[in-house]
Amino acid sequence: MNARRGSVLIVVAGMCALFVVLATAFLMRMREDAQTSRQIVAEAQCRVMLDAALMYIQETARIGWDLPTADPLDAADVKEEAYGWTDVRDGLPGPRDRLGRMLYAGDPLTGVGATFPAVGGAAARCEMAMMTLPPCALETTCWYNPMPAQPTGDWRADISYAELDPRPQLATGAPSDVDGRFRSWVAGDPRPRRAGEASPWFRVYRMTPADAQGHVTHAGVASPLAWSPAQFVVACGSGGSRGFRSWAGMTPDERSGFGDDRALFDDLRAAELVRWYACEWHPAVSADQLAPHLDGTFIQRSSNRPVSSLAGDWSDSHAPVSLGGTIIWLERLAQEPPDW
Repeated sequence: MNARRGSVLIVVAGMCALFVVLATAFLMRMREDAQTSRQIVAEAQCRVMLDAALMYIQETARIGWDLPTADPLDAADVKEEAYGWTDVRDGLPGPRDRLGRMLYAGDPLTGVGATFPAVGGAAARCEMAMMTLPPCALETTCWYNPMPAQPTGDWRADISYAELDPRPQLATGAPSDVDGRFRSWVAGDPRPRRAGEASPWFRVYRMTPADAQGHVTHAGVASPLAWSPAQFVVACGSGGSRGFRSWAGMTPDERSGFGDDRALFDDLRAAELVRWYACEWHPAVSADQLAPHLDGTFIQRSSNRPVSSLAGDWSDSHAPVSLGGTIIWLERLAQEPPDW
């Protein structure tokens, strides 16, 4: 009887040990899957940030240079328009306004300055956390003025435009007066929708001639570039650093966002994923022809028709023309560049 009880105890202990091993293996596999999923999400966020950075370069070649303190209701405020990172009128480093005046602080001939968009200046840092309410936000309602399911009345009443379409979306607690509501709509609510969550970001650095000369291919071979003032290094990241490159490059106010804890910041920088790219902007926007923006009385999207001017051909289905120029080449960098 004692031998039988001992055998049962050994079997039970063995089964318990087996269950422990299986549970441990299962938990380890779950952790590996979670780490793999985080890596995939981080890679996807970096790729999305690359698209955002390239669009940022294209758009800021032309627009976005109004003073941040400008009143949206002040008709006297000039909406500045630039003419490219390499000015299409004289080839000098841009962006410059309609009178050729520089829209940033830098050398008028070389474009060299201290901060972006100057050549060699400190990079532009763009956090891309989801805002509580973006500036100039619109509601996402599909039909503001739906037709009746069985229209039987006057067609002028059935086809109604009584409600605004589209309709602006205002922040909670917006003022009641018209001017205040408009200013609130333009400003939005830039606070992160989910505070404390690691968010993607990108940085844009404008290359100098020395940066172009020090260019290295993906294989690690030196390959100097023919420099132009429209070449950039783009850093795309996913993590908690908010796009700050180093502790030394932050102001006291920026460090307070990390609790003035350098060790915390270093841990966040070490844990996040960063990808580096080099690219060049070019003022070209299309081939030999741009489709008109107006077709009768209806506004149409800008279309590229490089082959035929006939309406309704295959080229009408292509993406709209970029009126902010073109990214003429893009390269993934194998290693971290000296400046970004």
